[in-house]
Amino acid sequence: MEDKDLERKINAARDAMKIVLFGDSYTHGRLPHSQTDGALPNELGLENNYCFAKSGTTAQQWAINKDGMLETVIIVTLDLSTVLNSSHFDNVDIHPNVDGYKVMAKAINEAVSKLKEGEIK
Repeated sequence: MEDKDLERKINAARDAMKIVLFGDSYTHGRLPHSQTDGALPNELGLENNYCFAKSGTTAQQWAINKDGMLETVIIVTLDLSTVLNSSHFDNVDIHPNVDGYKVMAKAINEAVSKLKEGEIK
């Protein structure tokens, strides 16, 4: 494949990039002291068909691709613990508050922008 053809395909893939969430209750946006999910997908403006996160699943299940959860996807991991701090928790529940999900969404959007610009490969 010629370099220009490959570059065109890479740019087209970047333009078509979508955020798709896979993961546990953090990724699903579980609000503290509730059974309410959706805070992170809502902050990202995702439609339900782009959120495959499930409260009650574990990182180990995702890592071993239990039930084929990760078939045919390209995965970019992002450690969101680096953007959270003590103000995002109430020291009782393990889930971040709404402000925590907002900073997580901001970090995801920044990473997507960098991917689209080719700053992250």
